[in-house]
Amino acid sequence: MDVRCALFFGLLLITGFTRGDELSGVYVNKNYNGDISVSLLPCRTQKKETVNSDDLSKRQEMGRLKTTADANGKFRFEHVMPGSYRLLISGPTISPIGPIVSVADKDADIGEFRPVGKGCIVGLIYEPTMICEGNTCRMDQNRKPWKFVGGFISCPDYTGQGNPKIPFKTDEHGRFRVEGVPAGMVQLGIHYHITADIIGTHARSANVVEGKTTEVRFFDISGNWDVCCKPVVGDGSSEQFAVGTGMTARRKVGNVTNRPPMFEISLKAKDDAPGSFSDSSDWQKLEKDGKITLPDVQPGKYRLTVMDWQGSRGMFGTIYEKDVEATKGGTTLLCPLGAGSITGGVRWSKPYHRMVHVIAVGKKSCTIRHAYCDDGGNFCLRYLPADQYQLFAHDHDAGWAKLVAAQVENNTSDVGELSLTPGGAIKGVLPAHWVGDESIVVSAVSPEGVVLESAEQNEPGINTFRFSNLWPGKWTVKLTKNNQVLAEISVELRGTETANCSLTQL
Repeated sequence: MDVRCALFFGLLLITGFTRGDELSGVYVNKNYNGDISVSLLPCRTQKKETVNSDDLSKRQEMGRLKTTADANGKFRFEHVMPGSYRLLISGPTISPIGPIVSVADKDADIGEFRPVGKGCIVGLIYEPTMICEGNTCRMDQNRKPWKFVGGFISCPDYTGQGNPKIPFKTDEHGRFRVEGVPAGMVQLGIHYHITADIIGTHARSANVVEGKTTEVRFFDISGNWDVCCKPVVGDGSSEQFAVGTGMTARRKVGNVTNRPPMFEISLKAKDDAPGSFSDSSDWQKLEKDGKITLPDVQPGKYRLTVMDWQGSRGMFGTIYEKDVEATKGGTTLLCPLGAGSITGGVRWSKPYHRMVHVIAVGKKSCTIRHAYCDDGGNFCLRYLPADQYQLFAHDHDAGWAKLVAAQVENNTSDVGELSLTPGGAIKGVLPAHWVGDESIVVSAVSPEGVVLESAEQNEPGINTFRFSNLWPGKWTVKLTKNNQVLAEISVELRGTETANCSLTQL
């Protein structure tokens, strides 16, 4: 097999098409100054392989094909075996990209690509010294700049062999500057408390933009850079807080309503602008004043997302989203939440089930809340605004259930027991050029707007998708990549039948 690609610079074209018996593509970048490396790296083919295994790295290196673009931006691969590959395009002035391409038993055009340039990160780090009195410790408010401390910038991994890291070290004033950082989200870290089996890391997340500078701070006392998020349940009273969280409900849900609520607060830079913040991607309890503080946030516009703990890692529901602006001098954001909750139980006859998923859909407000059953089948849907709700319970193995209406108005409503029954199924095969691309998501959307993910994720070795035990109605199966819909199809289910469908690109 012969693979030919052409790289033309100064154009803005992102297409893909098949042409006769050749595989070609176009790489576009107006700032091209030569020395562009292009590689074809075999994708994983076995689900059981771990991303960073030595065996995987050796096999990938043995199968890697490398070349460079000529003065006209053209490059060529020869004798390419059929299969899925990651096309890695990199160079000294561009941010690496690694799209997945599929090579069949004939040549084809793989389209055009446009990586962006790189950006810069500047930072200031104060040493987080602690003052302890008895069993109580607090951070020293008169801490000093952290001189000559080493850190690293962890960049996106496109090879499956680990995140590339860029080292840095502060000067005598605790400052650092790193040029040539790939665009996109990166993580900065400073290791501390290193032992044989534990490495503590002070971490920050940063959004790097082509040609711009992102500011990053660690424990900065030169100003107030905090963003404080305060969830306000109902009217803000302790009584409505207890009802909205389900903590006063008679039916208890293990690891959810028998403990103080926990939240995960995340920020995402808006408008492709530089941004940085403390990497607090973990569940947190409210502080004494009812807030959660995100320190060291670079002023700018962000998308704020608040998620609710639902009993286990990976089990959560988004309860609040809003575009916000962080300002110098500190920012306090109020997050209004509903003061109602719904409890209930789910029963199943099959021995096999996951943590059964329960969804509430508001009739007027269109509010959607998620919950997961504990080991006894009990659930609690929290932070519900006053409305009438339709409830759905679903498990790919155990079945589905539907409750027509549950009225909530600043109270806890218990809907009793829901019994799961068998439902229909939708299955299909992914197009070859999307197999192995871990950024691809296949979902099924019910007539009521409930979104379910495939029971078979798009993992190495799996080229199929399947949704089982769905309730009757017209479902829409969507294939998305980075929140962009690439393909969709509608499927009507009437009972327990299985529908086969194929996804073709829009």
